[in-house]
Amino acid sequence: RHTDQPITRLARWIFRHEVVNIRWRAQLLLPCFQFDLGTMELRPAVTCVLGELSPALSDWEICVWFSEPNAWLGGTAPVDAVQEEPGSVLDAARAERYLIRS
Repeated sequence: RHTDQPITRLARWIFRHEVVNIRWRAQLLLPCFQFDLGTMELRPAVTCVLGELSPALSDWEICVWFSEPNAWLGGTAPVDAVQEEPGSVLDAARAERYLIRS
């Protein structure tokens, strides 16, 4: 209800890998943490984190990364910090990608 062509827009986000999407029992799931629930716009910080992590992790692994306590964030889960501390979450994602590639 916030855009003229919501399915087209969503398909574009999925195709460009701007959103995490998980297939589960013949359904496509899009975790809510990546959207501003008031406008259903993508949270820019989440999109940036996806850019860092998606070359190294699957969408499922990215969801797990967002949900688990993170040492780089003082034990806070990235999903809880992304709105207030987007730069710190992005730095944590960069550190994670670096560790994975090492």
